[in-house]
Amino acid sequence: LMQEDMQAARLVMSLIRLMEPGSGGIVVASNKSLQELLGVSESTVARALRTLVKGNWVQRIRVAGAHALAGRAVCHPAHAGQSR
Repeated sequence: LMQEDMQAARLVMSLIRLMEPGSGGIVVASNKSLQELLGVSESTVARALRTLVKGNWVQRIRVAGAHALAGRAVCHPAHAGQSR
């Protein structure tokens, strides 16, 4: 992932840090908060999210102006041990 899209790698690591124990690997965040988290533009966040969704790192669901991001690569047993 880091070789494909460094911002996507930064985003997924940030999302992992934001996950609360017992949350099931879900983080709800607005585009604005993701921009601020990474210190990047809206288009960079959009590109990073597309990379993560395409690679099955996260599942994105729109929730009233925000995104619910489920960390598939983190909490889904099917991804355990897979190289990316």
